[in-house]
Amino acid sequence: MKPKASIFLDCEWDYKRKVFIFGCCFDEKTVFQLHGKFLNRENIEKFLSGIETIYFFGPDISVIEKNFDMNLRQNFQCVNLLTMIQHFAPRLHSYKLHHIEKSAGINRKITQYKDNIWFLMDDWKSRNPKKKHRCLEYNAEDVRNLYLIKNWFFKKYKVKKSDIPNFCLKTS
Repeated sequence: MKPKASIFLDCEWDYKRKVFIFGCCFDEKTVFQLHGKFLNRENIEKFLSGIETIYFFGPDISVIEKNFDMNLRQNFQCVNLLTMIQHFAPRLHSYKLHHIEKSAGINRKITQYKDNIWFLMDDWKSRNPKKKHRCLEYNAEDVRNLYLIKNWFFKKYKVKKSDIPNFCLKTS
């Protein structure tokens, strides 16, 4: 029997928590992104078809559920990597994604939004295509890095598949 797939996702949203980029991947090589007219519930559901586990970092699941009127926690194992890392590595000096990437030996190409994530929203709303492209690249890096962090973290802290249900979001 073929194991159920996992997906890694990261979203970018504005001050009102309105999602403007939805990024996801199944491995580190290929990232899929939805934005503009393609960012809708139907397309998100297509990406989630056949998925058992969703990995994310922070509040992305609740933001997606609210934006697209979905109940992801009821239909998937939604694993917040931040919560797992805080549990298995309680003495890290920082739990910011950027610091965890560094701990895992992951270097970013685009770092400018790490100091103030709201600049990403401003760049996205600009009419400058280079700035929009940079926003997409930043989101793609976040998604790829989640995949890499999860694998590094599970190996380093000997996290087993049987540990995963303990860190799934509960249905609301």
